[in-house]
Amino acid sequence: MTDNIVINDISLNIDLSHTWMSDVDIYLTSPSGTQITIIEDRCNNRNDLLATFTDDGAAVQCTFSAPTISGTVNAVNMFSVFNGENALGDWVLTVADDTDQDGGSLNDWSLDICGTQTLSVLDDLENLITLYPNPSNEFIYLQLDRADYTNAGFDIYDTAGRFILSQSVNDVLTKVDLSHWASGMYLIKITIDDQVIIKQVIKE
Repeated sequence: MTDNIVINDISLNIDLSHTWMSDVDIYLTSPSGTQITIIEDRCNNRNDLLATFTDDGAAVQCTFSAPTISGTVNAVNMFSVFNGENALGDWVLTVADDTDQDGGSLNDWSLDICGTQTLSVLDDLENLITLYPNPSNEFIYLQLDRADYTNAGFDIYDTAGRFILSQSVNDVLTKVDLSHWASGMYLIKITIDDQVIIKQVIKE
């Protein structure tokens, strides 16, 4: 992707020829390393996929005629996990067949990305924020360069896009208790005066 924008919406178009679709797992990975599952073990022995995946789509329905998956549908995970990341760089679509015998080919795929901000804004925001210690098993601290922003806060999601926590930030230093979270990676979406950046948090 050559567009230097910060993401606020994504849709993914896939044209896949494959027999026995339940063998197929598909994943999308952003330039920042965030990965979501698009589809996994669906539609039994039916064939082919020609669809647009988006957070605004319908639930996947498996038809008997090919392509068994078509139209505008939801992925397994939410694309909103990518919101706040920069679109610039290499996006990777991984298509895996986890069973022998059946096979197929990825005919085409593309991304439609909407965004509003430039990388220079992200660079400036990056310099305002410190997040430590990371990884951690008890607490993390969010430190800003000052405390007088009009609007500052954060939202935390797991890598499946499930909402965990939302909190306003009114001080230079904010303590976040993650001792009760399951171990793994989380995404913290930090907003400062309508500028947004995503950082990764590792719970040990």
